[in-house]
Amino acid sequence: DNINMPLAVAKDLNYIIKLQPQKYEGNELILTAINLSGNRLSEFNMDWVFEAGVKCPFEISLEHNSIKNVYALSNLLKTSADCERNVTVTGNLIECDCKLAWIYNGNFRTFFSDLKCTRKSTELLTDIAQLERNDLCAWQPVLCPSKCACHTQSGFLIINCNGREL
Repeated sequence: DNINMPLAVAKDLNYIIKLQPQKYEGNELILTAINLSGNRLSEFNMDWVFEAGVKCPFEISLEHNSIKNVYALSNLLKTSADCERNVTVTGNLIECDCKLAWIYNGNFRTFFSDLKCTRKSTELLTDIAQLERNDLCAWQPVLCPSKCACHTQSGFLIINCNGREL
């Protein structure tokens, strides 16, 4: 109830319908904490965090799911530079591939304190801090233009800039 979240987004979150993530000290919001650990999530899209209006500081636990891919199409760094944000993903089998290469746009790696992914070539679990962008993907992914709406559908990236006065 505390987050205005579209029903389609809630369905993507393993049918979690009600989140009460805000932590207060008196009347002051000190942290938004969302714990989705121990579910059966197979992928996670960072865009919903900002579409849902989650503000800094925030902490999201995605630990011990079945997540293979973490996506982001929007520029997540629209938040202030001093914003504290942390996303934990320990216990997932995230793949080191082009689907994760967005993490090198801006400095998104700072969002993830514990991000490790499995390299298909070696099947080894590797800390993302030890990888270069070209270790994940031969081409450089781009983010959705700020005035456009982007989403994936059937494996394709759909970019809609209609009527956006670009």
